[in-house]
Amino acid sequence: MKRVFSILAVLAVFVTLAALAPSVLAQEGHWRLVHAEYGAGNAWSDVTPAVRSLIRDHQLDFRVENYILGGDPAPGARKTLRLQIVNERGERKVLAFPEKAVVQLSVSARMDDDQRNDFGDARHDDADRDRRDADRRDDGDADRHEERHGGLRILRADYGVEGRFADVTARLASQVQDGRLSLAVNNFTMGGDPADHQRKTLTVWYVFDGRPATESVNEGDAVSLPADADFFGGHLLVMRAQYGADFRYFDVTERLNSLIQGDQLVLRINNETMGGDPAPDRRKRLSVVYLFDGQPYRATVDEHGSLELPNGGAPIADDASGALEILHATYGAEGRRVDITERLRSFVDGNRLQFVVSNDSLGGDPAYGLHKQLRVIYRWQGIRYEAAAAEGATLVIP
Repeated sequence: MKRVFSILAVLAVFVTLAALAPSVLAQEGHWRLVHAEYGAGNAWSDVTPAVRSLIRDHQLDFRVENYILGGDPAPGARKTLRLQIVNERGERKVLAFPEKAVVQLSVSARMDDDQRNDFGDARHDDADRDRRDADRRDDGDADRHEERHGGLRILRADYGVEGRFADVTARLASQVQDGRLSLAVNNFTMGGDPADHQRKTLTVWYVFDGRPATESVNEGDAVSLPADADFFGGHLLVMRAQYGADFRYFDVTERLNSLIQGDQLVLRINNETMGGDPAPDRRKRLSVVYLFDGQPYRATVDEHGSLELPNGGAPIADDASGALEILHATYGAEGRRVDITERLRSFVDGNRLQFVVSNDSLGGDPAYGLHKQLRVIYRWQGIRYEAAAAEGATLVIP
């Protein structure tokens, strides 16, 4: 009997310590999330960006679920979320939370600058890497990003198939470490599936030590940057070009690249030169994002106008016309979807859209008893993208 009481006492102490863990962490100082992984056995996925996106006012409060963390890395197995955190004294902790557990922690995505300065030299690399990720999210300063990533700068990245792809630039930039990027390419690591039942491709445009390059990797393979084979000759390259109106458009990237001669492109814009009419009832526009001498530019030309590259565009960093626009959004299950475009437009804060997909947030249940999905067509920095998020997931655009 005494042994039973002893065991119960130990369990009581353990439960009490677990319940106090968030407040203990808060009292010990400022803790920062360094890394997060989710899985079981030999199947683990890096979910650091997903967990960081859940931090609100230096607090984490969520349940460990597949849909919240972006997918199931180990189907059929009981999974665990592991969080590595560090404080301003360089002390590290690894916290483990089983699937379905509730995570409640006082933690930040990054340290304040004065707290970072207190870290010793041995911790500079880790602190700098986290600061690079946070700075990129805050202001997208490309020059500073290149400097801190040892010469590797992700200019643009998208994932999908022709006409249906998502912007994954920020996601890839956050994975750069010590001037390199190595990552499996799948729906989980890319943050979702913009084109159901189709094999997708990741396309990356980047600069390494001042040399521009481009790489395409099929779903299921791995991307590894930089690679010597990625660098291209010449000074002008079209990264992405679209012709259309509203959310109806043709991707004309390859068409424009095939017409470049001597790092110059001069072209009259109409249905004939663009290969067809994607929106017969509307006046169309060509939007182009291109590289010239390793720097990204954007140009827009109305139908019947003339495109002149490289002189017809403006540096993306100086162009304020690339605001986030929600073009079209639907929610539901196949055959039972509703248009929620206006509702999503009201959710946009600045140039960012982030919320949990639910019947409550989206105005009701259009397909009772079925698992629903949100699909969004949006324009960001002049280019149209698609994003999809299942019911219960957090949608983040861009």
